[in-house]
Amino acid sequence: MIDTNTLIALEKTSMLSLTDLQRNDVLAHLNARLAQAETHLSAIHVDIAKDSLCVNTLTIGNVLRKDEVVQTFTLDDVQADAPESRDGYFVVPKV
Repeated sequence: MIDTNTLIALEKTSMLSLTDLQRNDVLAHLNARLAQAETHLSAIHVDIAKDSLCVNTLTIGNVLRKDEVVQTFTLDDVQADAPESRDGYFVVPKV
């Protein structure tokens, strides 16, 4: 369950400002969605799949792709699609 303090922290990180009424509505909605997700997840039986989900790297080793040098984009190619760039950097609006 999400409590009021957690929602207030989420408001700050999301740069939102909710009234008490809005906060109560959001809390009810989020907690209902979490309860629904928990109901669905608890219905999944994973006991039979526990052994198949374990990958032991000691027996099979790490599976890595071969490291190959490939053609990449140049800075000019990438910045050609940018709305604005300056001195090799993308110019973006201040947040």
